[in-house]
Order: sequence, then C-alpha cells, then structure tokens
Amino acid sequence: KKILGEILQEWWKKPLYAVTIELSGAWNLENIDVKKITKTLAENGVNLIVAFAIGYWPGGTSFYQSKIAPHHPNLKNRDLLKEIIEEAHKYNVKVIAYVNVLWGNSNMYFTHPEWAQRKLNGDPVSWDESYTSVAMCPNTPYRDYIINVAKEISENYDVDGFYFDEASFQSWCNCSSCRKLFREQFNKELPIEEKWNEPLWRNFIQWRYQKITEFKKLLYQTVKKDNVAVFFQHPFPLAFWPLETIILLEKMGEGLTRYSKELALWCIPLTYGSDLEEVSKFEDIIHMELYRKSVARPIWWYGVCIKVARAINDKKPVLVLNMQGNQPFDLISLPEDELKLAVAEIVSNGGNPLFALYYPDIADPTGWGVILDQFKRLRKCEEYLVERESLKFVALLYSRKTIDLFDSSEEIKHSNELLGFSKALLQAHIPFDIVTEENLENMINKYRILILPNILCLSEKSSSFIKNFVERGGGLIASYKTSLYDINGNKLDKINLGEVLGIESSGEEKPVFTTDSYMLIKQDHLIVDKLHKIIPSFGTQLIVKPTKDSKILSTLIEESPVHYAPLGSDTNLPTIVVNEYFNGKTVYFSGPIGSKYLEYALPVHKSLIFNSLKWLSGNNIPIVTQNCPETISVVPWYQQKYDRYIIHLVNSIRDDVELPIAHVPEYRNIIISLMTKNAKKDYNVEEVFPARRKLESTMKDNWITFKLPEVTNHSIVIIG
Repeated sequence: KKILGEILQEWWKKPLYAVTIELSGAWNLENIDVKKITKTLAENGVNLIVAFAIGYWPGGTSFYQSKIAPHHPNLKNRDLLKEIIEEAHKYNVKVIAYVNVLWGNSNMYFTHPEWAQRKLNGDPVSWDESYTSVAMCPNTPYRDYIINVAKEISENYDVDGFYFDEASFQSWCNCSSCRKLFREQFNKELPIEEKWNEPLWRNFIQWRYQKITEFKKLLYQTVKKDNVAVFFQHPFPLAFWPLETIILLEKMGEGLTRYSKELALWCIPLTYGSDLEEVSKFEDIIHMELYRKSVARPIWWYGVCIKVARAINDKKPVLVLNMQGNQPFDLISLPEDELKLAVAEIVSNGGNPLFALYYPDIADPTGWGVILDQFKRLRKCEEYLVERESLKFVALLYSRKTIDLFDSSEEIKHSNELLGFSKALLQAHIPFDIVTEENLENMINKYRILILPNILCLSEKSSSFIKNFVERGGGLIASYKTSLYDINGNKLDKINLGEVLGIESSGEEKPVFTTDSYMLIKQDHLIVDKLHKIIPSFGTQLIVKPTKDSKILSTLIEESPVHYAPLGSDTNLPTIVVNEYFNGKTVYFSGPIGSKYLEYALPVHKSLIFNSLKWLSGNNIPIVTQNCPETISVVPWYQQKYDRYIIHLVNSIRDDVELPIAHVPEYRNIIISLMTKNAKKDYNVEEVFPARRKLESTMKDNWITFKLPEVTNHSIVIIG
C-alpha cells in the first residue's frame, strides 16, 4: 500500500486492468444493461473501463445525448456514457471516454464530401457501399467539428480520461486539403508515386506523421485537465499486413473498402501516420493496439512491442489492447491458455492489459471468466509490478529511421531482424531490453552487450557512442547492412562501424536466391563450437573484407542451381567475422541472421547468437537455467528500494501466428540461478503467482539457485 500510495498522484501510473465496452456491436442497444456489465467488471478485478462516447459504426455516432454529433440510431433517449460513469464510480473504477475521431456517417459524407480522405484514384475510404462509415481527413474543417465534440464531452461528463482512437490516415490521402497544405509547405505537388530514395518522398512521409501528430496534440490540449489521462492509438509496431491481406486487396481492386491497396506494403505505423516517439512526449499513456492474428505475429511479439514503447518513453505506462475474441469470430473467446498467456506476456514485460468486450450484451462468458480471474489474482501482486527496473545485460537497438526509410521497400527488414534476435534471446533465457538512438548515450553503458540488428541508418553521434562502448570493453553484435547509411538514409562510401567490426565494404551485395545456400566453417572458435562444418547461410549478404586483425570464422558456399543438386564452390566471402577492438570484442554477421531465424527457426542460427553472447561476455551471463524449455521466457526485474528481484516465467515463446494457442503443457522442476548484487544477504524465495508458496533455495557466493516445481502459463517468483 505504501508503494502504491506514492505513485497514485496520477491514477494511471498504478497497474491497470482494463476493458472496453464495445457498444457499436451491441445486439440490442436499446435494452442493453450497461450498469450490470459495469458492475460485473468492477467486482472482478477491472479498475479501468473504456466507455463508448463516439463510435465507428455507424461512423461518428454518439452513445450519449450529444447536441453536436448524430446519435446512434438505436440510442433513443438513453445516455449510455452517463450510465457507465455513474455505475463505475460507485466502485472507484476509472472511466475513459472512447472517442473515435476518424469515421463519419453517410450524412456527413454527403453533406461534406470534401472532408473525406481520398485514395489515389479519388475514392473515399468507406466500410461499405452505403457509406455507413467514411474516413474523414483531419486536414479539413472536420478537425474543428470533432474538436467541438471532444470539448462537449469534457465539459459535461465526469470522465477520468479520453481515448482518441484512429486519429490517423487510412489512405494516401490525396484529398484537396492535403494537396493544398503540402503545396504550401514544400512548394511542390503532393507525391502520387512511391520513390523512397527521393527527398520529396521522404518529406511526404514525415509530413504525414507531422499532420497526425498536430491533430493529436490539439485533441490533447482540448480535454486535458488535472487527473485526466489522455491517450491515442498506436497500431501494430514492428508489423506489416500479411500477404493474404494484400492478395485480398488486389482482388477487391480500388473499390469502396476501408483498406487501401496503395499502402499495403508499408509498415503499419507509417500507413496510419502514427508517430509514437513524438506523441508519447505529451500523451499520458502509451496505448498499443496489438491484435496478433491480424498481422500474423506470435504472442511473444506483445512483449517485444512493450519493450519498444518503454525504450521510447519509460516515464509513461503502456496499455496494450490485445485479442480476446477468436478472430474472425470475435463473439466467442480465444482458448483459456492463450488468454492467460496474453495477460502474462503483457504484465511480465511491464505493460497493462486491455481487452475489448465485443458484442457486450451477448458475449461468450467463458473466456471473460478466465481474463477476470487473472485480473483478480494479479491485483494481489501489485506491489511487485511497480517501481521496478529491468535486469541489464543485453540491449537491442531499435531504429525508427531505418523502419521509415527502408522497411516498407526492402525485402530484408530491420523489424524482422530485431524480432528474430529477440526470439533467439527469449528462447535462450537471456535478459534483454530495447534501446533507441535517442537514449543510447544515457543507456548504452548500463549493458554488457549491444546488438545492432540490420540498423541501416545510424547517426555519427550514435556511431561514436558505440565505438567508445566497445573501446571500454563492451561487446557488440551487428548484422547485414548495419551503419551503411547515414541518419537521413544516404548511402555511405563504406560501413561507418567498419573499423570496430573489423571489416571493409562498399555496400555491394552477394544475392542468394534459394534456400540451397550454406556456409563453411573455417576455424575453431567458441561461436562455432560443436557445429557441423557446413551450415545454412543467412541468405543474401553484404560483401565484406576482413581488416588485418579480424578473423573469418566462416565463408559462403555458392548455392546449388536447383534443390538437391551439388553445392557450388567456396566463394571465400566472409559470413561471420570476429574482432577485438581495444578492450572490447565484436561479432559481425554479413547476412540477416535474425530475419532467417524468425522465418526458419534453425537451431544452428540460434546457437550462433547464443555462443556469440557467451564469447562477448566471457561466459558471464547473469541468469542461468536448467531443465527450462525454450518455450518459456524468463523475465527478471529488480526493485532497488527493497533489494528484491522479481522473475516472471511465461510459457509464451511459440510460433503460432494463424491458429490460437489451445493447449500449453506443464513443465516441472525448472532450476533458475540468478547473479545477485549482495552476496551476504540471506534471500527468501517465494512464488506469488498464480498462488503463494515458499521455494527452497541455495546461495553460493552471489548466486542464488531455486527450483520451481511446475510452470504452466505464468509464474511470478520473488527473491528478497
């Protein structure tokens, strides 16, 4: 209570267990008992309810008695927003007003067609041919309209905050207002063709971010008050629309659809104009929308995205909207194990779970019973979920510049490279964080090893920090085209970090077209220890030459002309290069090892990454496991005030991307050894979730070792 009391000056900084009551899909809106729904949620662990004020179907309609916005056709004389607020506040549950600021209805569209977002061919972005919900452009007078709606809610309802959903572009947008504003700012016509290497195109990309951020800031300033939290949608980081979605868009052509084929290959935050870095500077909560099936990502992607958000702004809580419905059948719930893992993955990585209650008056109660039970259990553990810091060992660098300038046009993407490295680290039970260029100077020396996962764009300032880090004894792993471009995406004459990595390259590539591509191990080294002499390559790679003191561990073999045909000869092109630079060491992979591991999950590639960490750290890894399967992530935290460690074990490292996780096996007798900061302390070890029990432990030097009798979905262990 003392810990929580110190951070409750802003209520949103305590652990949140949130549910959105999705009124747009109510079966019988006229008679829905929102007070009963609210009471049930409040009595079962929920402390934050997102209540619909302005919905998305029909677009822009209100669920309160608005004098500005059109009422939902089935609202009649009810005020559902008011009903939810009054009932929730009886239980001290906070209420966020949900305001969708993107969609207008057919009447708005036909009255103000100039307000609508436009695809390249001039079509509006509409959910259907009746224009029931049409995307409106924030660069038109629609902005003033929706600002007045937000002001109306703020002035007349006792809400604890606002969630402005889908403040975004859902198209190019090629409307007359966008063309006019772009022309005024750049004295050029708004581009209508992708040209990723041209300055005008890059200005266009940044301009889209800028306009959406301006819109969000205006919304924030309109409703912000003391003790009122305001936040926005940040959709699907490190993700792209799957191939199946793109094929569907091709079949649909350029007709009326809420999706735009012209943006189908872009990274999703870029399509929306969602600038997490800038918006997180003023919003109170970072809200991430992470429906994994929509973008064919595994459940552990939730945790990596939370790490990205915390790296960008660790002062703001992270609220994660994730899947409860069994898409595309959202009326019914996902299996019990997936729901438990979703909550666990979010909480263990420092996030707060949010689930959407679709079809709220007829929703499947089975899955909701699972979710609410997890909420109630976790609320008994809140003292272990606050005022904690991650255990520092490995840092992965996240490059927003590389994503913006290259991921939407390059086949080999920084996003996938980062995820592939993340997966390998999770499976090896290696603690890691994500850092950004913006906080690299302050953060880099807290870690033993830094990984640069195909970071094409790197500033001179960051390159200098990294060189100094290695000089002082840090370990460095880099892959593929890292530091081949400056921070603005201009190709350099040579790799900027070449001296540190012990390589030279002009940027020329050796393309690999098939999976019949292998590399030959050339000399003994810990990194390639006990591996077969010929192992799968990383595919297309950068052509590099070693410098005088670096060592080549393996080289590329020419791929075979067809499958099962003999392999070609040794090209002598290095695939793995190690170097010692002053007091530090480096490992360079000339191809995208992370992306290959994400795609094929070859154990040999994971071994190369893990062995690199052992070599770089002198085999001094701060957490060691025995009998712990690679499906379990081990996430350690530290509470300095109490010299207390918190370790989450989550059975979430799975490859399922299309089908739900229906069953998770129980694992027994997992042994964890942790390097502590205090060799003299007599630590007690206790499991506090899913139930409380003492665990036997032994202490040797500053290492404490304990055995966990069984783990199924999620276990929280306290060492203090």
